[in-house]
Amino acid sequence: MSAKIVEAEFFVTSPSRNFVILQLATGDGVIGVGCASRTGARAYGHASGTDLESLFDSTRYEMELGYTMIRVQTSVPGTEKLHGVAAQEQSSGARYDFGPANRGGWPVEEDWGTAAYMRHLPTVFEAVRNEFGPELPLLHDGHNRTTPREAAQPAKSLEPYQIKSGFHGPTDISPIGFAAELHLDINIHNYGAQEYMTHTPETLEDFDTTMTFENGMLHPSDTPGLGVTLHPEVAEKFPYEQAYLPYNRLADGTVHNW
Repeated sequence: MSAKIVEAEFFVTSPSRNFVILQLATGDGVIGVGCASRTGARAYGHASGTDLESLFDSTRYEMELGYTMIRVQTSVPGTEKLHGVAAQEQSSGARYDFGPANRGGWPVEEDWGTAAYMRHLPTVFEAVRNEFGPELPLLHDGHNRTTPREAAQPAKSLEPYQIKSGFHGPTDISPIGFAAELHLDINIHNYGAQEYMTHTPETLEDFDTTMTFENGMLHPSDTPGLGVTLHPEVAEKFPYEQAYLPYNRLADGTVHNW
């Protein structure tokens, strides 16, 4: 069997996020990626809210969907807009739940205060633990807003709450990239968690996927290769659109990381 590449094509498509796809064709088939070391990859859901009650409601909803690990994000007192918190608006005025890049020609400005965040975050985890008990694994994403030294301070205080690291898996990872992550997930022994955001119907029209999600676990299929098929004729329906993640501004007027 030969693994010689005989053709390469690029596709740019934007069904909901912008994707650049390189499709390679070999002379005689696809090469596998090895055997699994686990039956599935445990995924975590995304709960968020502007206050504790809405965060609790969101957490219950994610658990009803089957997730057994939950990422928790809340607004911080004194901030009006915060990346990654549900029910906030894009520059287009549309609601977003997961904190994707905002469609439009300019990034949205949000406000930020590190000191308020570090005071508030431990109280959020304590409240979630009191509501849902000690067994539910919790995660949190601080994004790029803190320095390493600042990030280490709440991380130390949150150690009793079983914070785990997780593989990156938002919707700006194409179904092809996500399938590659999933194949890696089930093959490594030191796996922790997989972030999982469901792609839009438009994206799944562009890409045929064969993985499944059941009882909080992701499962790749036995389809050759990564188990994803790109439809170039559909990709042409979704031209590239400008989209930006937000940026923050501190109380003193300084532009800051999102």
